[in-house]
Amino acid sequence: MSLLEQIIKESQARSLPAFTRRELRIELKGNLAPAIIGMRRSGKTCRLFQGMDQLIRQGINRAHILYCNFDDPRLRLAGGEGLLTELLETFFRLNPQARRQGAWLFFDEIQQIPGWAQFARRISDTEKVQLFLAGTSSQAFTEDAPPEFRGRSRSFELLPFSFRETLGHQNIPGSHPAHRPHPASGPYPAPGTPATENPATPADSPLERSDYEHLFSEYLIKGGFPDACAGNFVASSTGNFVASRTGNFQTKVDVTSGILEDHFTRAGLLQSYLDAVVLRDLLERRRLSNAPGVLELARTLVALNGTLVSMKGLADRLSARGLSMSREMTAQICAYLEDAFLIFLVPLYASSPQKTRVNPQKVYAVDPGLAWAHTPSPDQGRSLEQAVYLELRRRYPSLRQGGISYYLTRERRELNFLLGNPAQGPQALFQACPSLKDPETRKRELGALTAAMEELGLQEATVITLYEREELRTPWGIITVRPAWEWFLEG
Repeated sequence: MSLLEQIIKESQARSLPAFTRRELRIELKGNLAPAIIGMRRSGKTCRLFQGMDQLIRQGINRAHILYCNFDDPRLRLAGGEGLLTELLETFFRLNPQARRQGAWLFFDEIQQIPGWAQFARRISDTEKVQLFLAGTSSQAFTEDAPPEFRGRSRSFELLPFSFRETLGHQNIPGSHPAHRPHPASGPYPAPGTPATENPATPADSPLERSDYEHLFSEYLIKGGFPDACAGNFVASSTGNFVASRTGNFQTKVDVTSGILEDHFTRAGLLQSYLDAVVLRDLLERRRLSNAPGVLELARTLVALNGTLVSMKGLADRLSARGLSMSREMTAQICAYLEDAFLIFLVPLYASSPQKTRVNPQKVYAVDPGLAWAHTPSPDQGRSLEQAVYLELRRRYPSLRQGGISYYLTRERRELNFLLGNPAQGPQALFQACPSLKDPETRKRELGALTAAMEELGLQEATVITLYEREELRTPWGIITVRPAWEWFLEG
């Protein structure tokens, strides 16, 4: 039996693992390949399994479905321009009906294989197949794709679990149907036929408000990476996780910079995720040589979660630690880290592109737990602000590229999030604040909001707090104060 026959038979004989259903909608349009993109360990592979599971439940022959992970060391070693064609021909030889009736191909990290773009375009044009792709680079299937494949896919960003999904992952009532045995909704059509896959809907058995408040506070610490939020870990009084009751997570990463650890705690597990991004997505993929500087910059950015950063300031921080890096290289590394979904950089809302470029950006890590694991003194306010930003990215995918900004009033008062861009105009204001009970905090936050509403001509604004709820009518419009758990559960 050849290596490819062995891999195909293993894939088709293996039962799908249990997984938590994701709320990310995957829409099929013509012969465009859906491409699920996101950081490592955020659940992309399980989202592919979710699509496979739906097909099987709709009666599609399992022999017509192929899943292949090109991170498999056997395929990486055997990789060559003819590998993909040989893989598909072997699959059709083992399952000849799939070529006649239609095949569904789920390819994980295919962009690592030479010639993948030509292969994907050719089979999309000449074979009766529907491709589903997944990768760790935001540009892998768009800007960075070879010319042959540009315009042939649609990217769907998958972040770690939202608060709603985290509850489902833990089988907590009031979230949504969580595990694979639940019926799927929305059929997949034959390859090439448009369809929409619908997410699960919330259940009707909510917990008491105090329980939701507690669970949301935990979410700000644990985050939403599937493996990190599922275990029953023990936390120390300082917020650093020191033990696990649910088994040992062990990840070893070893490069010349000294990235080497055995991880048995939630914090250690999450720290290993950052190390893996640096090793695989930057040092190996981008062939960077300054491993200590790249690693330190990545850790610094995640630790600065929710703060303003400039390229000069970051380069100066590295220099103070004995790590030399130019502003230009610092900016390039930041772009690579954003492409790998470790961080997001949020610009200032300004009418002039030049003004946007010269002002600092806000940095947010991809997950609250990841930031918490890298911060010596975690700040609940910044964690809440970060979680709100990530939720806005989930809810408004069309605004991810420059449509979510921070705003400074004429008096330099900061508003966390303004939706919209100068070309389309401002659309909505969001502020994150743990509590408005302190009079000085209330005056500062509401003063900034009313000033921004007046300047932007917006008649509504939303404040997300941990526990408070009220509606404020001002001369400039209505400010709605919402408890975080409630706003996040709306999905």
